[in-house]
Formats: sequence, C-alpha cells, structure tokens
Amino acid sequence: MPATFISSLLTINEREFNKLCKDSQAVIKRSTKQTERYAVLVEAVFPRLCAFLELDPEQQRNELRGELQDDYGFFVSQIIEEHMKPAFDYSIVLKAYV
Repeated sequence: MPATFISSLLTINEREFNKLCKDSQAVIKRSTKQTERYAVLVEAVFPRLCAFLELDPEQQRNELRGELQDDYGFFVSQIIEEHMKPAFDYSIVLKAYV
C-alpha cells in the first residue's frame, strides 16, 4: 500500500536536488565507512528537502515511518518520487556524493 502523506504543490528538479545533496555532503566524515556515508547523507538531505518543499519534517517522518524506524533513505525517496519534475534518477545524484 503506498504511503499517504501531506504533500505540497512545490516540485524539485535534478539541479535543485543536486544542490541540496552538495550542501549536505559536509556532514560526511572521511573516516565513515561507505555504507554509513549513504545513511549519513540521506539523513542530512531529509530536513533540507522538506524545507525546500515547504513540508514539515516531523509530520513527514511520522506519516512515512509506519513500521519502519527512521529510514531516511526511504523518506527521501518517497518525497522525491512525489515532488520531482521532471522525473530524474535521484539515486545517481545521491550516490555521487558518497
């Protein structure tokens, strides 16, 4: 069953998402393992993405969480899927920063 969450009318394109990821990259420490780097990045991107789209991060987290713990990769992907225009491969953008 698809997630139901409050949506804004705003959209995000690849260039804008790329900038959010670039701005968030500073939180990744060089000593962090590759698998941990992705988790750290998406956790940093999440509040920036919500702010960009004028979404309440706490409300988004609560509505998307369901049975999951804080899975920021899932949260980011669900929000991007809802708001990207035109469509782009956001996973490639994220991977470029880890």
